[in-house]
Order: sequence, then structure tokens, then C-alpha cells
Amino acid sequence: MNKDVLSTLFVGIDVSSASNYFCAINFEGKHILDFSITNDLPSSEIAVERIFSALNINNYISLVCYLTIGCITSKIYQRCKIMEKITKNFIVPNYIAEEILEYIEQTAQGRCRCMKWENIRALLGLAIINGRITREQADVIEKLFCREK
Repeated sequence: MNKDVLSTLFVGIDVSSASNYFCAINFEGKHILDFSITNDLPSSEIAVERIFSALNINNYISLVCYLTIGCITSKIYQRCKIMEKITKNFIVPNYIAEEILEYIEQTAQGRCRCMKWENIRALLGLAIINGRITREQADVIEKLFCREK
């Protein structure tokens, strides 16, 4: 068996805009770390300390340890789920779907003033005129995604 793999600590990080979830296992699959922190610089320094602490506690450093870190961003997953919801019942032009995604991300971060639904409504109107979607489809999109009263 390759000694490098046997002496490796595997750390997985699920990154989101608000928080980061850490999980670390050794070669045998034993959980070494399992914690969540906010997504900011002071918390990331705490995460580094916890990882190095885990290395020391488990004597990995004396084994010429290797550290493997893998990250996944929830944003990509969330965008895929939203796109799936947008295009579930009918085909939505890509430029409208991208604007809806941007709108959802901006409003989720409290930046409603940066982007208004009326911009998307205008795009929907153009798509209706061009025969890309129907008025009923535009109404469905608005009911699903508009966050403005």
C-alpha cells in the first residue's frame, strides 16, 4: 500500500456565501473533523488551526503527513436546481434564465436595489413579442421567482 495515501488527511469543504462546512477523514474513513464556520477571514484562520491541530493530535505530522483538500461550492448546485425549476415545464430563453439567476442571487444577498424584477419583466415581454414564450409562461415565471410585492 502506498504510504502517502496511508498518511493523508482528507479534508472536504462545502463552501457557501454564508458558511463553510468542513469534514476530515483519515485513510480508514474515521472522522477526524466535522464542523461549520462562517465564511469570513477570522473563521478561516480558525479552520486552519483546527486542521493543523487534528494533524498534531493524530500524529500525522510525525508520519510525514499529506493533506488533501477538496472544495465544492453550493452556488453551482443551487444554480442548477434553480435552472431546473425555471425550465421544468417549458423552454426559457437562456438570457432570461441567466437574469433570473442573477436576480435571485442579488435578492438573497439583500441587494434588491441593484436589480429589479421590472428588468426581467421587460425581457419576458420581448420574448413574448418574439414568440419565444407565451404570456401564460411569463406569468408562471413571475409567480415562481418574483420577490417584489
